[in-house]
Amino acid sequence: MEPYVAAHHRLLVHACTVSLYRDKYQAEQGGRIGLTLLGWWYDPRTQTPNDVAVAARMDDFHIGWFMHPMVFGDYPPVMRKNVGSRLPTFTDEEAARVRGSFNFVRFNHALTRPPRNWIEAACRVVGQRFRLWRCWRGIGTREDSEFEME
Repeated sequence: MEPYVAAHHRLLVHACTVSLYRDKYQAEQGGRIGLTLLGWWYDPRTQTPNDVAVAARMDDFHIGWFMHPMVFGDYPPVMRKNVGSRLPTFTDEEAARVRGSFNFVRFNHALTRPPRNWIEAACRVVGQRFRLWRCWRGIGTREDSEFEME
């Protein structure tokens, strides 16, 4: 299954579940809807326009993919531009239901890495899934982090 379709339906199911909870149970139980996003944060390698744009695009694809629809009712414009027709669309009713389907957000984040523009990177990896990972360069030294780094 196309990951964009799977993620789209995950957002729709989340929104339906939140709607059901708010309509039937929240008043009595007083619960709040939270979500945790697991993702990487990207800082530009340099302040050149290209590096800044690449970092912003990576943030939109990793965090914005789920967060942007829940705040604005649609995917980030950069995703619409780059993914095209493979990225599903929300009906007006779906967008209204997805938008605001949370009370608070937590972000699970351990490392920040500067991305390289994989289109321009000279990587020799079979399959695009791992292309970005192989092109990353860590910040600092291994001693700067308590995490195992490649």
